[in-house]
Amino acid sequence: MKSRIQVFHKKFSMKFKFFRLIKLVFSGQLKIHTGQYGEDIVLHKIFRSVQPSGFYVDVGAHHPFAISNTAYLWARGWKGANVDASEEAVKRFQKTRPKDINICAAVVPTSSLDRDKTIRFYFNRTIDNNATCDPEIAKGRNLANSSEVKCISLKQVIEQASEQFGQQFDLLNIDIEGLDEGAIEDITNWPCHPRVLMIEIYAESINALVKNPSVNLLIANGYKLVQRMGHTAIFEKGGAST
Repeated sequence: MKSRIQVFHKKFSMKFKFFRLIKLVFSGQLKIHTGQYGEDIVLHKIFRSVQPSGFYVDVGAHHPFAISNTAYLWARGWKGANVDASEEAVKRFQKTRPKDINICAAVVPTSSLDRDKTIRFYFNRTIDNNATCDPEIAKGRNLANSSEVKCISLKQVIEQASEQFGQQFDLLNIDIEGLDEGAIEDITNWPCHPRVLMIEIYAESINALVKNPSVNLLIANGYKLVQRMGHTAIFEKGGAST
């Protein structure tokens, strides 16, 4: 019967030369990231000299650690607001990040709040990276379960966060599978604006991305498109938060 060490060695040998991997680990050059496409590596470069006095807002937060663009900032002692339509996801944030604002809701455009107090949330698992409030996307992904969740606007979330944490807004991360771009439509009315804004925008090429209406809206409000990692477009606002 094979020992656990033998099984472990065989498993890693399928992808790596085991002893070469050990050398890489001890060289200090093996980097660990939690973002889906490594977005938090970019955040590390941007915020490595910034003291943890600002706050973040993570919309579609998903999980405190898995596929998280804010885990790095939280580990440095930062605080912020985490919003997700999954009740189970928010319970995990409440347990792991009790000093944050943790909200179970779906972020929708401010213009639709008078009409939509709740929205249907589609998923297969209680914490599901493919979950969405867009029925067409849900159909294409064969999401079998759904529930009604309350609606909130991004403006309302930012107001809560700025009241609790102050006006230094360092990061806004938006990943809400189909409703991302509508969430920023009233950006001019926010009480404060993030130094860095990360938003999921589906575009087949960089040329298509720069023609996107949301990109043009952000540029008109003083943001520069500085990176694209996977579907995540990363913007900076003039090098300083406002």
